[in-house]
Amino acid sequence: MGKVIIISFFKSNNIGDLALSNAIETIISKQGFNVKKYDFANIEPIETNNNRVFENKYSTNKDNSNRLIKLGKKIIREVLNFLFGEYTVGSFSSYIRKRTNWKNYIKDLDDVDSIIIGGGNMIMDTHYDWPSIFYRYCKLANKYNKKIHVAFVGAEPPKYKKSRILYKKAFHYSTSINVRDPISKAIVEDLTNKKVEETIDPVFYLKPSLKKGKKYESKSIGINILSRVCFKNDEEYISYTDSIIKLIKKLTLIDSYSLILFSTDTIDWPAIQELENHLLQNKIINISISLPTSLNDIYELYDEFDYIIGGRMHAMIIAQKCLLPFMGVIWQSKVKGFAMVVDSCDRLFNLTDLTDTEQIIKCVLIDLNNISKVKEKMYKKNLELERIIEEQRF
Repeated sequence: MGKVIIISFFKSNNIGDLALSNAIETIISKQGFNVKKYDFANIEPIETNNNRVFENKYSTNKDNSNRLIKLGKKIIREVLNFLFGEYTVGSFSSYIRKRTNWKNYIKDLDDVDSIIIGGGNMIMDTHYDWPSIFYRYCKLANKYNKKIHVAFVGAEPPKYKKSRILYKKAFHYSTSINVRDPISKAIVEDLTNKKVEETIDPVFYLKPSLKKGKKYESKSIGINILSRVCFKNDEEYISYTDSIIKLIKKLTLIDSYSLILFSTDTIDWPAIQELENHLLQNKIINISISLPTSLNDIYELYDEFDYIIGGRMHAMIIAQKCLLPFMGVIWQSKVKGFAMVVDSCDRLFNLTDLTDTEQIIKCVLIDLNNISKVKEKMYKKNLELERIIEEQRF
């Protein structure tokens, strides 16, 4: 059917990123396209998929920034925006360092019919160079008369005026745009006059490995821990950790469940280890930790779980695919969008609601006592979501 470049998150410390980029490649290849791949952030061609995450050895669970540093960064960013137009402070330096990568991309454009750029929260500027990188991919593809399909993207409202300008310019070049949830649709529609279609996250298309059965007879609940980086400020993070600690203490008293702390993103590992140490010091011993580094690791881990309390969105998406009942916390708008897609808004709680541990426990027990009905509902929803993906064409 033609040749395409898929631009997604092929190199990441987040298992969710690897799952979604693999899913996009699977979907596009199944439609008969000859595929070349580029990692979005690094602007690097990908020859073979790396099925394991890159551990962030320098990650911490602390916000070391202060208001003066943030103000200084903002001033520098605005000055460079004024001087260099399309480049923010991060993307300008990134462009200088990665000129060879962009040259390789231009060379590969000559050999394809279109680009498909998407997956994950590409429409956001928490990573301040992403708007310019996204814009440059689209601008170059347009320059060489290639079709540009923005696909399966999630979105957060851009913080900076320059980011909005760059995304608007990029969308102007696009041939088609689709997003993975209704909240992302509203955000992207605010950035373009073009038609924006709603689809779903491509990870819903993946087929989990067949269950091998539990290795251990004990019942277990997985708790997907979030780190400081996921929250706007220290107050939010402290509220979250206090609620999780109270929840864990109460869960240890219920029917002898073992609790396993884990995450699908290596940046959360320090937070998991800090929390484990805190719990052990307080004589809460019926807990352990797991640090998976691949999607297969997650599948095997989920085989052992009877339930998960989610944090990372793709931890919950994969649970949905594995028919593993879950509840979770809404720490970003994309999580609320996911809840709307899978009809589970009653199982996703805001940070303020998470403090009501009695209600959380009640939800967990209701699901565990009606496990067959819960899984049947999840199975029917999965079939519906898979059909939506199969109807997607490029």
